[in-house]
Amino acid sequence: MILSLAACNKERMRLSIGCSNNEQVEVFVNQYQHSATGEPFDDNWLLCSVSVSFGSFSGQFSASFQTYDFIKFSKELKNLYACLKGTATFEPLEGQLEIKLTGNGSGGIELVGSCMDTVGVGNELNFSAGLDQTYLQSIISELDEVIENFPVRAL
Repeated sequence: MILSLAACNKERMRLSIGCSNNEQVEVFVNQYQHSATGEPFDDNWLLCSVSVSFGSFSGQFSASFQTYDFIKFSKELKNLYACLKGTATFEPLEGQLEIKLTGNGSGGIELVGSCMDTVGVGNELNFSAGLDQTYLQSIISELDEVIENFPVRAL
């Protein structure tokens, strides 16, 4: 299983979740979409690039996610890691990438997701893979690093 977060440069971060090079989702957080203006909703959009590879299917697309999406996912993953049951979801507002991790209570984690190359009307890819609980802490650490490097910008 591949799980890594690396500073690609000072600002760009990579979050990778998957079982192998041909079963993974990578989210590259590039920068804030706008300069801070004091408007919390607008100030917290992040320009991202997404790369997916599952089986014979692969692709890349640009997407915008909010800082809040990463925070929510991190909190849910921490709960899932603590009890190994339940779900953690990454469900951004525009729906271009959705990831759901579900624990079976015995250490098995099911990854189910979908992605769309263009908001609302794009081509869609659905994917799934089985993961192991031992990688949840790594994902949490990676998300926490993204959150640290791209914090919520408030008034």
